Amino acid sequence: MVTPASPESPEAPPGSLATRWWRALLGPRLWWQEAIVIFSAYKLFGYFRGNIAEPEVTPFDHAYQLIRVQEALGINVEAAVQQWFLPSHLIIQFFDIYYGTVHFVIPPVVLFLLWRRDRARYTKMRNAAGFMLVLAFAGFALWPLAPPRLLPPSYGFVDTAATIGGMGALDRGNLPDDNAVAAMPSLHIGWSAWCTVALLPVLRRRWSKVLIVCYPVFTLLAVVVTANHYLLDGVGGLAVLGGGLGLEELRQWISRRRRRAAGPGGRAAQEPVSPSPDEAGLEPEHLGVPGVDGRLHP
Repeated sequence: MVTPASPESPEAPPGSLATRWWRALLGPRLWWQEAIVIFSAYKLFGYFRGNIAEPEVTPFDHAYQLIRVQEALGINVEAAVQQWFLPSHLIIQFFDIYYGTVHFVIPPVVLFLLWRRDRARYTKMRNAAGFMLVLAFAGFALWPLAPPRLLPPSYGFVDTAATIGGMGALDRGNLPDDNAVAAMPSLHIGWSAWCTVALLPVLRRRWSKVLIVCYPVFTLLAVVVTANHYLLDGVGGLAVLGGGLGLEELRQWISRRRRRAAGPGGRAAQEPVSPSPDEAGLEPEHLGVPGVDGRLHP
């Protein structure tokens, strides 16, 4: 087993303290360390989202603007879709439960599967998820949006959780870290699409591939039927996913550039250019063992 060099050691990785901190934050860890970091990041995100100032008028003005845009695009169909399902209270209750639970269960399961099957992909998708949280928070803070269920009755929407059931026993306005006007982007759509992108390449059975592809489509139906999001909120969720993946690709590109810039005689230049240990999701034990010649061998 190779023991990682200390920062004071001559063998320590080059770079500033900030660079080493960044690598430690985004690089590989033990499973329990990963769990703590991910849970803490999501709780921190929830805290800040729940404490964004909630203007009394602006979120509804934004909702009316968005509805006018959807009308111009010919996609303002949410109220009609919900009205089609409303006669069946059993279906509505199912969608309410789905909306309030699955969103918090599937992404951790996906991370666990990636950790077990493809550590490199795990690292990439975990980092992309972190960037998604930052982008989503910016959307919530800069453009607060009232969801359909909070609009006046004249718009034809019903708050199904509060009137029909399912998860209606939960008073969402009083839940910790709740922000009723954080509808844009839809992270229900963003996370479900993230799960598809993350897991599709590592699934082996056709039926599992079909299920993971259908997951964001079914989630879109759920958020519309429960009047929690507009269609364009879903587009915002996909944009956040694309931005998160793009920022992770940029991070990896910068990392490769820095290794090349170290020069032919530097430690970084002697390491493989692609992928790096942190991009491959490898822990020190996977990097090799010292041979009789003093060098590391796989």
